[in-house]
Amino acid sequence: MIFTTVIIASLVLFAYYKIKQIRTKQPMSRQWQSTKGNIAVGVFLTAFGLDQIIYRQTTVAYIVGFSFIALGLVNLILGYRLYRYYLPLAAKESEQSRDAAIKSQH
Repeated sequence: MIFTTVIIASLVLFAYYKIKQIRTKQPMSRQWQSTKGNIAVGVFLTAFGLDQIIYRQTTVAYIVGFSFIALGLVNLILGYRLYRYYLPLAAKESEQSRDAAIKSQH
């Protein structure tokens, strides 16, 4: 039951971040939103793999489960690294656009 909840929540978060990515105009902020979507996919894949291993104890389920866990962990690790990389760039870009908007008002 817990894995089902995590799977559904991660899919909802993935959709949310992809919509935010599409609607964001600034390139660094767009990349930052993309990394959050990658992290959500990593959580989904890991939870799905664990679900397969725990609830279906067959050879095929083990192979599929461990494959999904490996892919999920790769998505989580790389997504987190990119998240840390793009966060300060997105913050700086947002600050610059806010400053430009303030200057254009005066």
